[in-house]
Amino acid sequence: MLRSGFLYAASLLAGCSNGAAPALEVTGMAPGSGVQGEAVPVVVTGTFVAVTVVDWADPGASRIDARFILQIGGMDLRDVALVDAHTLRATVPGTLAPDTYALTVTSPGGASATLPSAFTVVSRSIDR
Repeated sequence: MLRSGFLYAASLLAGCSNGAAPALEVTGMAPGSGVQGEAVPVVVTGTFVAVTVVDWADPGASRIDARFILQIGGMDLRDVALVDAHTLRATVPGTLAPDTYALTVTSPGGASATLPSAFTVVSRSIDR
């Protein structure tokens, strides 16, 4: 796909035999729960493909775009990082209300995939 002098193409971080980029897929999230008010580092598993951005005017400016967006309850997760073709790391903010949430992952190319009931926020118990 050509956009304003740039070529966006899937980087084959995950192996595939037919030359096509594998589809975005989210298969798991660990841990699957956290306590209200506490940020939780998580590992998300699935199939994640970065995008190669080629600048034909300045090939030295070409780059890999691995900016995935992870959301729970409409809230962005922080510190999102692509570890490899099957692993993302992120931090769930501590500001979510107690509930069970789906996780939506959006790839740099704009594709998205959702894992239902991926994360549960539990109320902080109050010792009396």
